[in-house]
Amino acid sequence: MEYDDPAAVAWAKERLRLDRSSAPKQKQQQQQQQQQQQQQQQQQRGACQQVGQDEWDEPDGAATGGGAAPAPLVVNLREKDPFDWESYIAPYTGHTRLARLLFLAEHCPSLRIPCADQALSTIQQTTTNAPLYLRALQLRNTDPATDAPWTDRSKIASQDDAWIKQTNARISSEEEKLELELRNYQNNMIRESIRMANRDLGDFYRSAGHPSQALKYYQQTREYTSTGEHVLEMSLNVIEVALDQHAYQLVASNVAKAEGVLKNIISGGESAALAAGSIHTGGGSRIGFGSGAGTGSSGGAGAGASGSRSKVAPVSKGGNSAGGDAIGALFSAGGSAGVAPGGANATGGGARAGGLAGAGGSNGGSREAKAKKLVREIQDKLNVAGGIAAMGLRRYEMALRSLSKVDINSSNAWSNMASPADIALYTSFCAAVTLDRSELRRRLVGRGGPQSSASEEASAAASNNAEGGTVTGGGITGTLDVDPAARELIWKFHECDFKKVFRNLDIWRSRHLLDFHLSPHVEQLSKTIRTRSVQDFLKPYKSLVLADMAEAFGFDEQTLLQSLISLLEEDKIDVRINMQNRTLSAAPRKDERAELYDRAFKVSAQRVKDCKNILFLQELVREKLIVKGKQQAW
Repeated sequence: MEYDDPAAVAWAKERLRLDRSSAPKQKQQQQQQQQQQQQQQQQQRGACQQVGQDEWDEPDGAATGGGAAPAPLVVNLREKDPFDWESYIAPYTGHTRLARLLFLAEHCPSLRIPCADQALSTIQQTTTNAPLYLRALQLRNTDPATDAPWTDRSKIASQDDAWIKQTNARISSEEEKLELELRNYQNNMIRESIRMANRDLGDFYRSAGHPSQALKYYQQTREYTSTGEHVLEMSLNVIEVALDQHAYQLVASNVAKAEGVLKNIISGGESAALAAGSIHTGGGSRIGFGSGAGTGSSGGAGAGASGSRSKVAPVSKGGNSAGGDAIGALFSAGGSAGVAPGGANATGGGARAGGLAGAGGSNGGSREAKAKKLVREIQDKLNVAGGIAAMGLRRYEMALRSLSKVDINSSNAWSNMASPADIALYTSFCAAVTLDRSELRRRLVGRGGPQSSASEEASAAASNNAEGGTVTGGGITGTLDVDPAARELIWKFHECDFKKVFRNLDIWRSRHLLDFHLSPHVEQLSKTIRTRSVQDFLKPYKSLVLADMAEAFGFDEQTLLQSLISLLEEDKIDVRINMQNRTLSAAPRKDERAELYDRAFKVSAQRVKDCKNILFLQELVREKLIVKGKQQAW
């Protein structure tokens, strides 16, 4: 575009010249402002260090709205730390065993090499998860002190290229085969085959290290389910994958769905059909069983596995008829990790018959008993998953309700989620932060305490039955007996022996922080326990010497004083601190007895007034002194 006005052209040129001349000045001013801000930040950091602050929050976090990034968790084991990682990891099976090994290796410098080595060995022996192998190898070859690769080549573990190449080839071949089968079934519109093909693809992707893809295919089976058993199977598969990914909301929703389906199955009298049906949970991680189920037409059934093995096997093909795969035979054969079926054919009837023959019995009563056992194991698995999910969502009371229903003797059914010691630890923490003292004694300590009478035990058992808690197989008290440290924590908390409570929390702190699911909640739970301990300790006293309270808690006076001041600022306690005499005095309390009498007198006076009004109204009606007005038409 051209302008004919020479004055306008001259003005535009002059404006452009001024802008160009002022640009360097503006840039220089911006640089000076940035330098001044940096100097101010450095001065503030120095001032914070002088007053003894250990942490500094960068202003960038506030500007971005996210705050300062939390420091990564690093747990350094002490010289005589009671935490034994080998006994800790032993009860786990399946994918959670690998996840916990890598969690230990990542967050505990002294355990990085042994835990990473065991994870590498387990991955190669039991999975086709090449990405997880590379992650574990990278972690193994990293110096924990600097998070940089080892400079000493003697400490570097070599990469097994042959295994990676072979595994990738198997994965590529199996993926192509399974996707081709799914497309064929979709073209033929065979609903049951489409469901099982999606399930097998979910198993495959989970074993190959792609949990998001596994969730996708597991959830796609929902469109092709035709029975309650199918919905239950899908929910269990989704729960296991989501739990490993800390997707607690997804776990909670699927637990609720599965519990509803299981309740309908039980109420409909279909538990025996459930045992003879086809319940399969993905990636070879079944309710206490090994691998071996699929959709292909080739024969062969999966072999039973010991519950103590950490088997995360890739998909193997089995029978393709409804209710006829190998896991159906395993369920029909007893629902226990120690039962190995005698064999199964590719067809449904043959699979069930072979499994029953291997188990050594096929009468109706035996099948019904085994079906009930299977239902209990599935219910326990749902309770474990629901409790962990509720704890992950910080719903500790709901977590306690679920965890207190778990039968600890059926741990083989949920060893791919948690160990019995985990359930005991989670139960003790959730009980300490949610239950009051009377409820704590009734539900957790009353039946296990040395002073509990037979009548108390009977009443506690009856109340637990009424609430849906388990009293068989060890029950609530049996759960705590599995972990002596967890039992001591809740027992000493109930006895108000707070010194031993805090000592227990300190001694086992590394165990708590290195727990896969508990670690994010340790600080909040410990703080809540400290707060409740202070509140319970101060309740019966009108005045108290600070030194005596510090002795009872095992703290020094200054630490206790800082804790009390923090609780006062948060309005958690109502006391007065005399800094000169180093004493505490309770705030003036209301006379509850006098208040009760005042409320009673007010209620009585109001009742008398109401009665007089009613009697007066009756007299007016009897004497016909009430005049009813005419109804007006609007």
